[in-house]
Amino acid sequence: RPTAERRELAGRVLDWTIRNLWMADRGAFAYQGHGRWMNRNIYIRWTQAWMFLGIALWLTKGRGEE
Repeated sequence: RPTAERRELAGRVLDWTIRNLWMADRGAFAYQGHGRWMNRNIYIRWTQAWMFLGIALWLTKGRGEE
């Protein structure tokens, strides 16, 4: 069961990821973001599936309303 600290960290990571890697115009997450460039390739298996799994887990468990 996630602790409050882990839930808070997961929320911050998810927040950062959505702000920095979500490409709303393409409806997908970028594969990699670096300081000066971004790999905007869309990889269903390596990026999208894992991000949507993470978001689903956050919505069902990560918030952790006791």
